[in-house]
Amino acid sequence: MGGLGRTRPGSYGTYVSVPATNVIPLPQDTALSWSQLAALPETYCTAWSCLFTVLGVKSGERVLIRGATSTLGQAALNLAVDAGAVVTATTRRRERFEGLMGMGAAEVVKEERGLFQHRQGDAVGDEDGSGNGRRKFDKTLNLIGNTVLLESISLTRAGGRMLQAGWLGGLEPLTDFNPMVQMESGVHFSLFHSKVLGTDDFPLEDVPLGDIVRKIEAGKWDAEPKRAYEYGDIVNAHRALDSHDVGGKIVVRH
Repeated sequence: MGGLGRTRPGSYGTYVSVPATNVIPLPQDTALSWSQLAALPETYCTAWSCLFTVLGVKSGERVLIRGATSTLGQAALNLAVDAGAVVTATTRRRERFEGLMGMGAAEVVKEERGLFQHRQGDAVGDEDGSGNGRRKFDKTLNLIGNTVLLESISLTRAGGRMLQAGWLGGLEPLTDFNPMVQMESGVHFSLFHSKVLGTDDFPLEDVPLGDIVRKIEAGKWDAEPKRAYEYGDIVNAHRALDSHDVGGKIVVRH
């Protein structure tokens, strides 16, 4: 966060300069390991900021999370459900439906363009028969990227909010984007990037990371990194990252 690894180099350095605004205290008596703690800030601080600072998610609201099996998506799902939201989660893989339902999603839908247009066999949960709540959401968190940007805006109700915070589908450019024609009237559209965490506009002390640590310690959420590598095995860590098959956070220990 705070540009580390992006505008501030030194990701694999023995010593690295860290902005003071990106240092926050955690419970000193935490039982979590360094590997577990390392997997938390980028995902949970980002997810919390997306959901509550930008989207303003409240209990009872219908929230759509596109790309929910990413590490950011899983953190967002945990936080949104904990806040009392009714969450519809999407994933490209049918075998991950059960896991997302187990995390508290009210509905899981296969991620594809034309979401909700072809649903037979591609969704579980939320089978009330009305179909009305599925197509317009109070809040939408798009982690897929530009490929589904316009569609995500169209799935958000007037007065609702849509936030784009990820690029799982790549940076395919939008061509001929005309807000006056393609934006839904009354929908609030924002972007978010974790590099702003620790700035005056997005201070990290606003994120209850200590409370998040306690909930993970209590077993409420599973935030265990899916794989942990020693520094000498960094090549295989990158291979795992490139495979897109890990299904969770990768941690490198020095």
